[in-house]
Amino acid sequence: MNELAGAGTSTPGPRGVPWPIWLLLVVGVLSGVSWWWATEPPPDQGGVVRAAWLEDYNSAVAKATISGRPILIDFTGSDWCGPCVRLRNEVFDTSVFTTWADGHVVLLKCDFPRFREQSAAIAAQNQQLADRYAIEGFPTILILTAQGEELARVGYRRGGAAVWIADIEETVRRGTTSAKMP
Repeated sequence: MNELAGAGTSTPGPRGVPWPIWLLLVVGVLSGVSWWWATEPPPDQGGVVRAAWLEDYNSAVAKATISGRPILIDFTGSDWCGPCVRLRNEVFDTSVFTTWADGHVVLLKCDFPRFREQSAAIAAQNQQLADRYAIEGFPTILILTAQGEELARVGYRRGGAAVWIADIEETVRRGTTSAKMP
């Protein structure tokens, strides 16, 4: 009889949280994940084309100085960060982006992988850059002058390469600096 006495109340689940709350949390998380993966990707943007990203900051600065183009830095967790992978697939690995980047920016990837080996020098350089520019999450994309002045800071945005490029160009235009995208 004691077992039936408590039948009308919520029994605690894991960590003492009532089961109805756990159920709502699980349904909410699953709904969010389902929505994220079910959203339509942008239309075909010319197939998969992988741009040439530098990994050495000094090389990127030298190339930016010679070319007169700003540096686009992708702070990413390439092998574990879902939005980073989506940004790469929907924007960076498209012919639209690669064509634009070839004439407008110098590409630098600052990767923070969890499952892939990385040299100690590159890992240390990437951490120093993340500290210098107060990177708090991934993906974070910076546009910098060759002298290291920040022109823009953006992240993932749905809509594909053309939308993302327009957004970053507008962000640079709205900036307070006199530097412009070539």
